Amino acid sequence: MRIRDIIKKVPAKRLPIFILVFCAVAAGVVHPGSFASVSVASSVSELQDQQKETLEQIGSIEDKRDDAQDDLEELDEEAKRIDESLSGIKTQMSKIDAKISAANTDIETTEKNISDIEARIDEVQKLQKLLLKKLKKMLKEKSPN
Repeated sequence: MRIRDIIKKVPAKRLPIFILVFCAVAAGVVHPGSFASVSVASSVSELQDQQKETLEQIGSIEDKRDDAQDDLEELDEEAKRIDESLSGIKTQMSKIDAKISAANTDIETTEKNISDIEARIDEVQKLQKLLLKKLKKMLKEKSPN
């Protein structure tokens, strides 16, 4: 494996330390095994950073979930209020329909009564005419002229 390939695998934030260790090992100042614990510690540190980021993301997701749950509860309450309003409106419409039906019945009854009264008026007028004719006839008979 070439050095360039190895360097590409090193995370950017660890690159300066890697170069320092690599130069020290290449120069023979230190033995490569003495940095094994540094490498493990570095990996543990990276894992802890990743764990911290993951926990923060989980916390953020849980916050968003809680917010969404609150929004959903508010929407449910609003839907219940709307349903109650609609129910009230339907009840009022039923009452109005009943009043309209009763008014229509009253109108029909009134129209029938008017028709009956008009028929009686016609009968009375006919009887009045008949009576008037009879009265005229009686007056003619009684009158000496």
